[in-house]
Amino acid sequence: MVVKVGLGLLGLIALTIGFVALAGSRLPVEHTAARSVMVPVAPEAAFATIADFGAAPRWRTGLDSVAIDEGPPRRVTEISGSDRLSLEVVSSTPPVGLVTRIVGAGAFGGSWEYRVAPEEGGSRVTITERGEVYNPIFRFMSAYLIGHTATLDQYLGDLARKLGGDGAIQ
Repeated sequence: MVVKVGLGLLGLIALTIGFVALAGSRLPVEHTAARSVMVPVAPEAAFATIADFGAAPRWRTGLDSVAIDEGPPRRVTEISGSDRLSLEVVSSTPPVGLVTRIVGAGAFGGSWEYRVAPEEGGSRVTITERGEVYNPIFRFMSAYLIGHTATLDQYLGDLARKLGGDGAIQ
């Protein structure tokens, strides 16, 4: 009896993993997501905060430290626990824009384009993620469980709190 239940559970787990992998394989590898937040500071101050990678662990949730290689190209490795994410600064045009892209093969890749625009009462910071999720199981989880905007929302909420905004993400 116990063996039958155990085999049944293993079969159910295998079936679930197979379904998730199949569903994920039918999703596109690439996605685009954009989010923005209003901050009550001038574009120069907003851009300076975004571009100061070394100070980010003091205000970004879950970011323990960063390692910066001034290059060229300029690279930043974000360290969160045992996870490391290496980024390359593709372009920087203070105070209006910054583009970073993930370097090194992994389960995902892509780029973030930061845009800072003056707006009454401060600045609007918009991040457009052009992401790629290579593993179909991770693709399924990103699309249906985590959401493509979760990291964008966390970053922009942290940025707004750092700069004195209310953190209302759009």
